[in-house]
Amino acid sequence: MTSPQSQPAKKRKLSNSMPHQTNPNNSYSWRELHADLEAQKFAGAYGADNTPYLGISEKKAGVDLREFHSKRTTDECYVEEFIKLLSNERTRKSWDRIVTFDPEGMTATCPTISGCKANLNIPEIQTAVQKKEIKIPASGGVINADGSVKVTKAAIQYAWNLPSLASRLNLEEKEA
Repeated sequence: MTSPQSQPAKKRKLSNSMPHQTNPNNSYSWRELHADLEAQKFAGAYGADNTPYLGISEKKAGVDLREFHSKRTTDECYVEEFIKLLSNERTRKSWDRIVTFDPEGMTATCPTISGCKANLNIPEIQTAVQKKEIKIPASGGVINADGSVKVTKAAIQYAWNLPSLASRLNLEEKEA
C-alpha cells in the first residue's frame, strides 16, 4: 500500500477573474495577506491552538511540517461547493472588508480553511423519522433514511490582517 503523501493530487486555485479592488482605507488587502501567508511572511506560528502539538509531532517524527503541509494528497478533501462559492464574483465583492482570515485559505499552501461533508445525528430528528413524523423523499434530501442530517462543515483558522484592522479601528498599525 502506498502512503497518501506519495500520491500528490492537483492543487486547485480559485478563479481570479475579479479586478483588484484596493481597500479604500488601506492598501494592504486580502490579496497581499494571502501572498504573505504563501511566502511564509507572518508573525506567529501556523496551527494556532495546535502549534505546540505540531511542534512536538514535527520533532518526534523528524518531518518538516511546512513541507508536509505544502503537498496535497488524494485523500484530502476540498468541498466543491465552497470552491465554487469562493470563486464567485458576488462573494468576492466584499472581501476587502475581511480582516480576520484569508478568504483563499482553502487553496493555500498551508490551508487556513478546511471543509468536509458529514452526517449530524440529532436525536429529535431521528426519533421523528422513526415515528414517520418526518417523511424522507425517495430522491434523497437533507435528511438521510436513518434520520441523520447531511451537513457541510468548515473550519477557519484566523489570519489577522493587522494593517486593515488598525485602519478600521482608527489606530496606527503598531497600536493594533
